Order: sequence, then structure tokens, then C-alpha cells
Amino acid sequence: MPMLVRTPEQIFRAEKKDLYVICSNEPHARHGPGLLMIQQWITEHLPDTAMELIGPSEYSGMISGC
Repeated sequence: MPMLVRTPEQIFRAEKKDLYVICSNEPHARHGPGLLMIQQWITEHLPDTAMELIGPSEYSGMISGC
């Protein structure tokens, strides 16, 4: 199923607030225990914080997708 993924610059323009990126070296990082632990902590302690996957910067020169 296709999914809309915003770039960091799109998020800055729309939200007008800071952006924090969490990167992981875990295999299958999107579903790994480390990322799940961080997501749970954010949900409990920062309930108004939105979490989403982001694409590369508009200035990276990279085109990605499937």
C-alpha cells in the first residue's frame, strides 16, 4: 500500500517546530525492540508528540522509493 512520506523541509514548513530524528542500526529497525521502547516512552511521556517516517532532505540529491 502506498504511503505519503514527508521530507524534513516539508515538516518544518507545515509544523513550524523542531524535528528530532531517531536512527537505528538494528536489523529491521522499524520493528526492533529498541525503537519500540523509544516509541512507548514518547507515547507515555510526550503524548502530544507526533511520530512518523520521513524521507530524505530535499537538498540531498537522492530520489528514493519503490
